[in-house]
Amino acid sequence: MGAIAQIIAPLTLTLIIPAAALMVTDKIPYMKGLFGVIGAVLIGLMALTIMARNVDISASLQSAAAGPGSAGSRTSLWGQPKILLDS
Repeated sequence: MGAIAQIIAPLTLTLIIPAAALMVTDKIPYMKGLFGVIGAVLIGLMALTIMARNVDISASLQSAAAGPGSAGSRTSLWGQPKILLDS
């Protein structure tokens, strides 16, 4: 994912910042706006995390852990020795 981000990030910046902005001083207003949007998204995510702080998912985790032997559950390919070791 990091390699993809390193390829996509400069491309995205060339689309956001116009090509006519050659000097750094011309690019600063666009960069401030970009950082403002990123900050607003992070603050919104923080608020959502604070509001949903007491979410209890232990019941769903226990039901998922209790059912590996059931007929409807799927096991990993790596967990099936017959497939891996049979040639």
